[in-house]
Amino acid sequence: MGRNPSGLQAAIDQTQTPLLKCQSYIRVCGVSEVPEGSPRSSNQIPFGLPLFLQSASPSHFQLIKDWLRLCDEGECSNKKSCCPESTDTLPTRVVDVGDKTGPEKIGPDTVCLVSTKESILPTKAEERRYIALSHCWGKSTGSQPPKWCTTQENKEERANGFLLAELPATFQDAIRVTREIGQRYLRIDSLCIIQDDKKDWETESKNMQTVFKNAYCTIAATSAEDSTKGFLNRPANESDLQYVTVPESSHGKVHICRSIDNFLDDVQNGVLNTRGWVLQERALSRRTIHFTKRQTYWECSNGMHCETLTWIQNHRFSFRSDPEFPKSIKDRSIRTQIELFQTLFMEYSGLNLTNETDRPVAINSLAVELGEALETNVRYGIFERYLHESLLWRRSQKISNKRIPFETDKTPPSWSWIAYP
Repeated sequence: MGRNPSGLQAAIDQTQTPLLKCQSYIRVCGVSEVPEGSPRSSNQIPFGLPLFLQSASPSHFQLIKDWLRLCDEGECSNKKSCCPESTDTLPTRVVDVGDKTGPEKIGPDTVCLVSTKESILPTKAEERRYIALSHCWGKSTGSQPPKWCTTQENKEERANGFLLAELPATFQDAIRVTREIGQRYLRIDSLCIIQDDKKDWETESKNMQTVFKNAYCTIAATSAEDSTKGFLNRPANESDLQYVTVPESSHGKVHICRSIDNFLDDVQNGVLNTRGWVLQERALSRRTIHFTKRQTYWECSNGMHCETLTWIQNHRFSFRSDPEFPKSIKDRSIRTQIELFQTLFMEYSGLNLTNETDRPVAINSLAVELGEALETNVRYGIFERYLHESLLWRRSQKISNKRIPFETDKTPPSWSWIAYP
């Protein structure tokens, strides 16, 4: 039994204390002898850090690179689910953030927009990797796209390089992370889709599944309310975090503290995951780095890491812990298949969209993937194979009876839940 100056008592009992099951229990971290930023693991005790790393510090970026390395070379390396589905397929456009062999027009304060079909790209697979950004746009500013978006007017200029200062804080942070983890290409929707070109937008929005499935990893700006807020400006370490230090043992010093990681609050209930587009982005991404207000989390099919604990599991959302999702659902029972797509669509229907008319498009890529797995056609959120079950829906009591004002030629049928806000 140990006691700290504030009177908090803690007993160490590895055989009886459910260390990983509930936030009300005390968690054990063996961290003092671990070099800052270096993850460790144990079959019984999760190792982590007693305090949060300083955001955007060398140690912070080193930890992220360690997570990537462990996934690339460790247990995840035997699972195709953590790797991009194709290393040959790049998005139509990417932002080149530069590297030692990159074009001279890219410097510390500049980047350029690359059309992958018109450019000479590296031939090695590891040099063709790209990062995808998942972020909140924020409230609509009217009919015109924000000034930092790529348009028909500035797309040629951006191909010749442009200043980082022209971009909002969230994009600048994403570029910095991409550079720090040693990658060259970054895909940001508002920069890589011509925002005032209707045909280009419609084409690219239908390719979201390939964008996120083939990304080396996804950066999630989980804490940023809009593009201007950034996500590397996290407050300094919490000074009131209390933990008990146990005398040295064969494993070095051990610290005990109450739960300080909360994936549900930090990530799932974070502002980013209230956005409609993000559900399919997260479901289709192979690996995601979540930048939250409290700390940074890593998520892949093998589990999750965070700054304060090396590894935790996500039991709440089974599709994230399923290495073969969505392909694997074809091997599940009919009841499970129905429950899965009903649960996903119910969650999606409660999320926010800046433009209500994006409702069919923002879930289309995930719906197509599910339809292919179930070997059936899907339109407007209705599966042909499960037509009757797909029609078993009702409006929320909190929502009015109005329909979304779609363009005449794109109005979903009245019997589809997608037709309503």
